[in-house]
Amino acid sequence: MLDPSPAPTQLISQEVQAVAVPSQLEALETFSLALHRNDLTRGSDTAESLLQRLGVNDPEAARFLREDVLARQILTGRVGKRVQVRSESAPGGGQLLEMIVRGPAAGGDDAALHFTRTTLRRTAEGSLPPASRWHCSTSRCWAPGASKAACLPPRTRRCCRTR
Repeated sequence: MLDPSPAPTQLISQEVQAVAVPSQLEALETFSLALHRNDLTRGSDTAESLLQRLGVNDPEAARFLREDVLARQILTGRVGKRVQVRSESAPGGGQLLEMIVRGPAAGGDDAALHFTRTTLRRTAEGSLPPASRWHCSTSRCWAPGASKAACLPPRTRRCCRTR
């Protein structure tokens, strides 16, 4: 049979010392974290709305997505392209480091067995003008389950003009 009376309790109070919080905060400030996020493109996407949804706050990247011919294809065409980004960790969204977009092949016979991968990568900044800080490439790849498992050689070009 259960005893309905409350169990005896005892209050224990002990002072706790904080362990070097300032040194821990300094160590955290120097620690950088790269965040990975995924989403699908939508028909109503703009460069800013896509980046915002993926937790990226980078006006330079948004401008590049709008102005570059190859990068602009990420936002145009069929919806539902898989977008994967790697960005810096920062309050309000970090700077874009890399974007990989996978979508259907351009058309024709390729559409059934291939997909297109577009990679947008930030290059070393140094003294380059903003448009020169990006590298963009596309690859035509075999779809899973197709007879060949490797990507065809990528069609690569610099997505910037250096003066």
